Amino acid sequence: MAEPYDRWHKKRPQPGEEKCRAHGKVPSSEHGRGKRWLARWRDPDGQQQSESFDRYEDARQHLTRMRGAVDDGTYIAPKNGDTLFKTVAKQWLANQTFSNPGRITSTSPASGTTSSGPWEISS
Repeated sequence: MAEPYDRWHKKRPQPGEEKCRAHGKVPSSEHGRGKRWLARWRDPDGQQQSESFDRYEDARQHLTRMRGAVDDGTYIAPKNGDTLFKTVAKQWLANQTFSNPGRITSTSPASGTTSSGPWEISS
């Protein structure tokens, strides 16, 4: 299983490089900037995703959750969590077949044409 990546220290330092006093490891060019730990995983489409964390344990737990979600088919990309319900409803409706299409009216919430508010999937 992949482990969180330490952004602040070099994984393969050259011999003789000076170590930082705080951690006892050779610092990278990112040392001390931003969040230290990077969780990286591949989504179901094979694209690399990542999220940064201050603590190693938080990054490790997030990585475990993301990889588990990809494996069991429940993965939702973090960026897709901001998708409006109306958008998802339109996509769902476009993929449905109805025996009586006249029953879907323009005022139906499933049609996506009503003013249903800016609801996000993640809320």
